[in-house]
Amino acid sequence: MRNKNNFQNIGRPWYNNYCSVIGLLHSIGLNLACIGKIDKNIKVVDKLKSTSRGEFLTSRAWFRATIGDDDLILRHTSALECLELFVGYVNENSIDVYAKTAGKISNINYHVADTFDGMEIVRIGGLSCTSANQTFNDMLSMYGTPKENTIDEQSLVEALSGYYFSNGGSFSGLSIKPENMGRFDILKEWSVEYYNDN
Repeated sequence: MRNKNNFQNIGRPWYNNYCSVIGLLHSIGLNLACIGKIDKNIKVVDKLKSTSRGEFLTSRAWFRATIGDDDLILRHTSALECLELFVGYVNENSIDVYAKTAGKISNINYHVADTFDGMEIVRIGGLSCTSANQTFNDMLSMYGTPKENTIDEQSLVEALSGYYFSNGGSFSGLSIKPENMGRFDILKEWSVEYYNDN
């Protein structure tokens, strides 16, 4: 018959694995209630700040941990990642958002907007981001201008390509603003050929 001390020593590795799994699930945004006694050395972090994408399995988990429920709207490349039109970068550490006021998190680029009225915003998994139409138009409006260095050309082209192929080889579902059509025409041929091996 095992004594109590032997049982605790055998059970401890299981407990450590259990806590690792709970920590992993928490990091990908699942809300779990842990029933039972928790080791006093384990700390639950409500919101991680100034983190990098490499610490999480998905971009959405990273966004949830970093911006949480703040009144922020993901924009540009961050919105494309949330919409799953762009896979993102493994060691990425910068998040682009629309905000009513600038915040204090060092790895968030706050684009202050007086109002969110008139923006196409979608809600996905507890996160707010600009719609595909809004995001493409926002990025296209800067493409080929002095502000171009503030957009990620690769994410824009890859996302347009992803949209094209997931929409049956068509851009017909997009509403590109007339002032952005010239820039869109430049990028659409490139995006159609993006995954071509030739």
